[in-house]
Amino acid sequence: MTVRFITPTLHGVLDYAAASALILLPFALSMQQHSVFVHWFSVIAGIGLIAYSLMTDYKLSWKGLFSYRAHLLLDSVASAAFIVVAFTHNGDEFSRIYSLVMGVGVIAVIMLSGTPRTAIEPEVVRS
Repeated sequence: MTVRFITPTLHGVLDYAAASALILLPFALSMQQHSVFVHWFSVIAGIGLIAYSLMTDYKLSWKGLFSYRAHLLLDSVASAAFIVVAFTHNGDEFSRIYSLVMGVGVIAVIMLSGTPRTAIEPEVVRS
C-alpha cells in the first residue's frame, strides 16, 4: 500500500514554501562562503519552481499550462539536478549536504504526493 497524503493543493502550498526557502536560505546560511555555484543554483531553482508552479494545473496556479503529472516530472528533474550538483560541484561539505537535503526533500514530497486520482481533495463548502 502506498501512502500518498499530499494532495495537489497541499503540494502547491509546499511548492511555494520550498521556493521561498530555496531563494532565501542561501542568503541566510551564507552559502556563498561555501559555494557560489550552489548559492545561485538554489536561488535560480527557487525562481524556476515559482514559475512552473504558477503554470501548473492545480488550485494555486495562475494558468494551468502544465498538468500536475508534468509538474511532478519537473520536480523529479530538479531533485536529480540537486543530487548531481552535490557530487559534482567544487564546494565544501556544507554545500554538498545542503544540495543533498534539497534533492532528497523533493523526492520525499514527490513520493508522498498523490495524483488527483489517488489523493482525495477535501470538498470546499461555499455559502
